[in-house]
Amino acid sequence: MITRRGILLTGLILALAATWLVSFRSVRHVEPVIVLGTISYAPPHVMAEGGGHQGLDIDIATEIAQALQKKLVIKVISQDILLPSLQEKMVDFVMGGQYVSPDVPADIEMFPYLEVPLDHLHLVFLNKVPLACTSGQELTLESLSCLMPPMVGIEAFSEIEEIVRRAGAPCEVKQINHGSLLSLLADGTASALLVKPAVYERLKKDNPSIQSLVIALKPEEQLKEFGVAVRKADKDFALVVRNAIQALNNKGFIKEKYQCWLEQAEYPPKNS
Repeated sequence: MITRRGILLTGLILALAATWLVSFRSVRHVEPVIVLGTISYAPPHVMAEGGGHQGLDIDIATEIAQALQKKLVIKVISQDILLPSLQEKMVDFVMGGQYVSPDVPADIEMFPYLEVPLDHLHLVFLNKVPLACTSGQELTLESLSCLMPPMVGIEAFSEIEEIVRRAGAPCEVKQINHGSLLSLLADGTASALLVKPAVYERLKKDNPSIQSLVIALKPEEQLKEFGVAVRKADKDFALVVRNAIQALNNKGFIKEKYQCWLEQAEYPPKNS
């Protein structure tokens, strides 16, 4: 004889089974992902577009994800915590116009994918260039001795600190995040900013009154290649990245895409 209690118990069991089945199917259909850490703007490598991102590095990262049969997820991170986020396993790999550096942390490996030497920097002043820095000759990092006080502001965790250190430039550096760079000039902490060309273009767009001098880098001071950063401990993934980059370069994919995005990139970008 079927009792009311039996009917209720059977209904509860069926409900729980249905819930479990839905959960099981949901787990089975979760698409595996791979997470790219990048910065918001580094043309032609990364550019915002329609609520998403596009550019050379996004194309390369997409190819890497396809090689792994995973969906690419893009996580935008500020430059100063880009590599730390990789070390802390917040992302699986890092790109975004990042130069291969001999001073990269010991637990990170960088695979070069394109050679485009960084052969000059911009020395940026708030309103006018000091007379002591306008010698009429080509300026180099040694010319930074013209600054009083000898302090330059740089973007935190950028390659510039390494360049200045290796060159033995006659100045000290003060690191700060990109959005606060000009504050170092406004409050007198730094005499000038030392930034990469793309950073200067963006600063100039937002602050037309700033002035700059071009600082030529000697061959031994230049950084040569853009790269992909991965954790050394992720050996299988590192092998996939290396092989994918080699395959893309062998068929001319990276150089072709670089030229394509270089033509489309805006310096400075719209609506930024």
